[in-house]
Amino acid sequence: MNPYVVAITYAVVGAAVIPLGFELFKTKYRFHDVLLAAVAGGLLSLVPLVGGAASLLTTVVILYWRVGKDAFVPDILASVFAARLVMFLALLKFGH
Repeated sequence: MNPYVVAITYAVVGAAVIPLGFELFKTKYRFHDVLLAAVAGGLLSLVPLVGGAASLLTTVVILYWRVGKDAFVPDILASVFAARLVMFLALLKFGH
């Protein structure tokens, strides 16, 4: 699969799903913080060999830094991992 499609999928799905998780947990956030984390995660997915892990870690760390320490568990972690699950499903769909 084209790595640029993967990076764009990471950014778009992350920017769409993470706010849904934050709304579910009633977490205060600003959309541009989520967008920053999603785009940074998408860009780091382009790094060979470690892109997936670096992308995930970067998304979590940026949200932890921007949203706050009190929202780390379960708000940030659950929202980011839910977004990753949706990304996986979207990439499976694009792969066929």
